[in-house]
Amino acid sequence: MARPRKAKEEWRKQRRNREGSVYEYKGKIYARIQFIGDDGTRKDKKVIVESRKKARERVKELKGDLDAHGEVVLDAQRMTFAELAAKYEKQKLIPAVVIDGRKVAGLRSSYSAKRLLIPINAHFGRKHIRTVTHSDLEEYKLTRLQTPVVIKVRVDNPKEGKTPGGTRAKKAKAAPKYKEIQRARSLSAVNRELELLRTIFNYAEHNDWIVKSPFRRGASLISKASERRRERVLTLEEETRLLDACTGKRSHLKPLIITALDTGMRRGELLKLVWPDVDFGLDLIRVRATNTKTERPRTVGMTPRVREALLAVRQDAPIEYTGIVFGIKDTIKNGFRSAVEAAQIEDFRFHDCRHTAITRMIQAGIPATETMKISGHSQFVTFARYVNINEQAARTGAQRLAEYMAGAGVTKASEAIN
Repeated sequence: MARPRKAKEEWRKQRRNREGSVYEYKGKIYARIQFIGDDGTRKDKKVIVESRKKARERVKELKGDLDAHGEVVLDAQRMTFAELAAKYEKQKLIPAVVIDGRKVAGLRSSYSAKRLLIPINAHFGRKHIRTVTHSDLEEYKLTRLQTPVVIKVRVDNPKEGKTPGGTRAKKAKAAPKYKEIQRARSLSAVNRELELLRTIFNYAEHNDWIVKSPFRRGASLISKASERRRERVLTLEEETRLLDACTGKRSHLKPLIITALDTGMRRGELLKLVWPDVDFGLDLIRVRATNTKTERPRTVGMTPRVREALLAVRQDAPIEYTGIVFGIKDTIKNGFRSAVEAAQIEDFRFHDCRHTAITRMIQAGIPATETMKISGHSQFVTFARYVNINEQAARTGAQRLAEYMAGAGVTKASEAIN
C-alpha cells in the first residue's frame, strides 16, 4: 500500500529538520533519525523500542547525541563490551614504549591487566556498552565478592609402585598432583577489577562511543577505605627461619630476599635489576625510571649483608655479564611459597618484605622523608600504609615514652594512687 501524500511530505520535513520519526514495521516500533554524515552521504539510524512513547524519547536522545558528539556516537550504538575491550587491549595493553628513559605509552607489564580482563569480559562481553547501567556494575561487584578464589596446591606424588608383571617400574618423573583450596575473594581484588572496568568505560567516553560512563551515573563503587590493609612485618626470628629454608633448589632466593628486606625495593625492580646498576665501589644500587612504579629513578644503599650476598652472586656470573642480577626470568611465586611453608611462617607474601624494610628504616631512626626517597614513594598517604607497628616496635615505643615521662618528672601511677 502506497504511503499517503501527506505522510510523505511530513516525513521529508522531519528528515530535513533532523527531527527524526517513529514508525511501525512488521509489528515492531522503530525510532529513526536521518542525517548527512561526515563523508557527505545520507545516513539512517534506527533503533527498536518497546512503545511509541519510548520511541519519541529515543528520537530526542539520538538527536541530542548527534548534536553533542557527532556521528561516531551513533556508529557505536551496537558496539558490545567485548568489541570495546578488544580495542582497549590493542591500544593500551601493549609493551611499554620508552623514549629517553621515559615510558610514553603502554605498560611495563600488561599480564596482570589482561588477567583482570578475563572475568570482566565473561560478565559484560555480550552486552552493548550503551546499555550497561550503574546497577549492572553493582551486580558485577556483588557477584565477584561472592565468587571464591580457587587455589591449586601441589601435593606429594604417590609412591612408586610395581608393574602388573611384578617388575619394578622404571624411575620416571611422575606428573605432579594438585588439590584445590577455596578462599574468600578480597575486596581489594574486586576493586582492582572495577578500576580496570572504569578505565575502559572512560576510554569509550573519551572516544565518544558512549555519552557518559555508567560509573558516573551513581554512587562510587570503589572504596579503598574499606579494604583490609596488610600489616604483616617479618620478625627477626622468622627472618632467620626463612633464610635457613632457602637451601638446595631454593638457594637462589636467599640473596633476593636479603636485598628485598634491606632495601625495600619492589619485586619488579629486583627482578629487572642489572649488574651495571650495582655499584660495589660506592655500595649503591641505582633503580632505573623504566623499572619503577612512579617512573622516577632513585638510588638505594647497600647494607653489608646485601653487599656480601650480591658479591657472592656476582662471583658465579661471567666477568663480562651485564644481564639481570638474580637470573630469574619468570616468577618466584612457587619457590617463595615453598620456602615460607618450610620455615613454618604464616600469612607472609613477598611484597611484605617491602613492608618489613620500610618499618625497620623508621624504627632505626631514618626520617620519613628520607625513607620515602629510598622506597620510591611520592605520596605520604601511600607511604604511611607501609609503616607498620609490630610487637617489638610497640614495646620500644612504650619504653621511650616511659623514659621521657620519667625525665620530665611525671608522677608514677603507684605514687598517684597513694
